[in-house]
Amino acid sequence: MALPPYPLPREPRETAVLVGNGGATYGPFAFKIFDVEDVAVFLCPAGERVFAQADVTVAKTTGAELDTFSVTFAENITADDAFVVQGRRLHERQVAVTRGGALSAQELEKELAKQGAVAGELRRDVDRSVRLAPGVEGNGQLPALAAGETMMWDGELGQFVPGPDAADIVAAAPAAATAVAARDVAVAASEDSVSAKDAAEAAAAIALAAVPTAVRDTVAAIAALDTEAYANARLTQAGREGDFVLVDHDDHSATIAADTQKGVFIRSTFDTDKAWMRIYSGPLNALWFMDVVPPSTAGWDALDGGDKRGTDRLALGDQVYTGLAALWTMMKLLKQSAYFPKGRYEVSGQRNLPFRQEIVTDLLDCGGISILADGPDTVFATNSADGADVFQLNGMDNFGIRGFPTITAVLGDGDLYGSNGVSITNGFDRLYIEVECVHLPSLDKTSYGDGGKGVTFQPYTTTEKCGSAVVKVIARGCLYAFGADLILETVAANSMAIDAEVFAEDCYSACTIACPAAVEAIPGGLSMGIKVRGYAINCQRDLDLNRVHGVDVELDVLTTKSKSARTKSPEGVDWITSDTVVEAVRVGYAHFSSIAVRGNKGACDYKARIGGTSAGSSGLTGATKASELLADLGGTPAIAPVAALDSGGDVASDSTIAITSRTASSVPDEFYTTSRNNVVMIGPSGRLVGPVFASRVGLAMASDGKIETGSIELTGGVTVLRGKNASGSGVAVAGLADHGGAVKFAVRNGEGQGFVTDSVSSTGALGAYYGKIILRIGETSYALPVYQFS
Repeated sequence: MALPPYPLPREPRETAVLVGNGGATYGPFAFKIFDVEDVAVFLCPAGERVFAQADVTVAKTTGAELDTFSVTFAENITADDAFVVQGRRLHERQVAVTRGGALSAQELEKELAKQGAVAGELRRDVDRSVRLAPGVEGNGQLPALAAGETMMWDGELGQFVPGPDAADIVAAAPAAATAVAARDVAVAASEDSVSAKDAAEAAAAIALAAVPTAVRDTVAAIAALDTEAYANARLTQAGREGDFVLVDHDDHSATIAADTQKGVFIRSTFDTDKAWMRIYSGPLNALWFMDVVPPSTAGWDALDGGDKRGTDRLALGDQVYTGLAALWTMMKLLKQSAYFPKGRYEVSGQRNLPFRQEIVTDLLDCGGISILADGPDTVFATNSADGADVFQLNGMDNFGIRGFPTITAVLGDGDLYGSNGVSITNGFDRLYIEVECVHLPSLDKTSYGDGGKGVTFQPYTTTEKCGSAVVKVIARGCLYAFGADLILETVAANSMAIDAEVFAEDCYSACTIACPAAVEAIPGGLSMGIKVRGYAINCQRDLDLNRVHGVDVELDVLTTKSKSARTKSPEGVDWITSDTVVEAVRVGYAHFSSIAVRGNKGACDYKARIGGTSAGSSGLTGATKASELLADLGGTPAIAPVAALDSGGDVASDSTIAITSRTASSVPDEFYTTSRNNVVMIGPSGRLVGPVFASRVGLAMASDGKIETGSIELTGGVTVLRGKNASGSGVAVAGLADHGGAVKFAVRNGEGQGFVTDSVSSTGALGAYYGKIILRIGETSYALPVYQFS
């Protein structure tokens, strides 16, 4: 069969949904047209959901009567822009098919092909027209609508009828916002009432469903929305996603002005009397205030077998800092916590994260708000040339960091300061801190290290209150895990209560609490109110105390690395060049303190050094005083298990020093000096100085350690050495022994009398009769027989 000159295959005469490639011209397309006017192109730009007819130029491929074609847009379009090309011929008669009474086959074929193209396109469009579903009775005709009017189905009439207009929809917006507010109030007021919560949320959903939603992918696009056509909007920008409702600007003017990064409020640029308010519950999200998204945490580098998190950065510098500063403003204003999704939040320059006060004239009551992390995958960091603490909680009250975020820092080539993880400065109260500090950089200042501290209290000479704090810190590869650099005069003016849980690994020190010498008198009963419990793993020095008052510390020590490895940072350099001593405990005077350290220190220089240092002008002794020190430590010390430390303040007095047998078999003589009144216990033995017993002293020398065989007691005002066992031949109840322990004189029980007289037979005596002692009491003489003890 011969093919027609103008073949029309069975097809919808349109393309699939296509996307741009960055250019303006597309084609040729598979279906053919007669005229360039037979083509319509519908474009859906990026971020939109509606296709609208585009202005294009159409060109045939070869110029044939029925030909393929290409289209050219007025501007280049991208892969985010979608479009569809359709054949849309409007039928007309252009030529006659008869000439001189005869049919022209060519013209007839052309006319039939044109009609066929129109019929195919009509078939396509009819199939997409509004139709009633099978089984539904009614009239499918659409009503005539006024401008801004919607359409709805009337079930009783069985047809479409006009619905609410734009004014009605806008009027519904406040009801939607009220419903959302009512839901939040109901949830907050009745956490246990599920029905109330569900009812409120259902009411909000019904109200919001009546409001058309504009979907936009940028904050600027939300701001530019027509506030007369929309009262509800959805932002799809990555990180900032969320739903917004239209409100009056004047009702929230102060908050809108404070929200400089448009995290919660977006002021309308279409109508500045309006603003878009985010609908949310729970904490603020940090990403709402930034135009960057945290990177994946996959591929984080390892350092020396450790876990140096956050190699891929969220961003550096001003953009992150600006976003966090705006977030902090809104947290304080709204009294709401903030959630930080996983990723790295890093700021550059010589500055801390902005969660602080710049100038402290009073403690800032934060109302109990917190930074909420997504575990260690949330990373906070500073990047500075000369050291910047990550968090510097300056004059903060009633504030928290929760969820154990990773805290780390990058340090440049400067040599001024290192970087701490969390430093508490210029007063504090009601703080709650949970952090994991990793490889915080410190500087070797020859005689000390600067920076590198996980959590450190540094109120110094502040006149603001120093109150309570709860700290839970994990530190790996840091100078200190937990520390307090205090001024004794400041401590004396406050009542601190700091409770710390510490897990330190590969650190210079797990816990360091130190004060400089006092410059004025200090009360004798001073207490710092610091309690520390924790673990120290492979640290150079586990506990370092210097001029502490009223601290309570318990540490478990674990060691798996060599002695030399513990004097170096994970980067392989000495923590502090001038200090290579490896030890578990160093106490440079502790007053009214309780210290207990247990575990295994492995190869070391000392297990413990205990003593004193200069007291300055405190008016107090520089020795360790009225404290309890317990050491139960395995290991191999190169110098001494336990050493006395005297740095100008004597050693220890009025203290209890308890050393287990595995710790040491002896302690230095300085601890035994009688005038120092120390109780020294080594294993099962101990030494008391000048004890006073308020009751009898029982002696249980039997093998079970329970049965009392003698006592020293007061009877009628007389000091009595009393034997509990019955005596007899060769059995005494009291006696005297020589230096070798041999009994040279003994006494046995009398035979029914107060004293045994001279006339008593020697039968049953301890040994051969030796002589007698004559005692005269009043007018009566008594003879005390003395027998040779054999």
